Amino acid sequence: MADPEPLPEPIPLRSLTWPGWADRWLLPYLRRSELWPVLLAVLGHVGLAIALLLLVALVDRNPAGWAALWLVGSGTFALVRHEWRGEGRPGVVSAAVGIAWALGGIMTWAAIHYEIW
Repeated sequence: MADPEPLPEPIPLRSLTWPGWADRWLLPYLRRSELWPVLLAVLGHVGLAIALLLLVALVDRNPAGWAALWLVGSGTFALVRHEWRGEGRPGVVSAAVGIAWALGGIMTWAAIHYEIW
């Protein structure tokens, strides 16, 4: 029986570089576990802001709300795309942004369902 051929070396992914301000002020909250409680509080507040934008845009049908929602959505897309291109897959930044949008959606549903808005 012949020895199997060795697997080829994996293609190295491009190194992901973030702007200096993001690497210094934002990414430590995603990398260091002792800062995760702060990250959860920030994600809750960002989710609340997203819920407010969703309510203004979808329920009130305000054009300024749609514009702000489009800007936030474009920023979200740019973050996920940057991380995906750099690492070849979604990473922690994409997960944090996804959690914020999910919280915003849940809060929006709750505000409409319980007639808070």
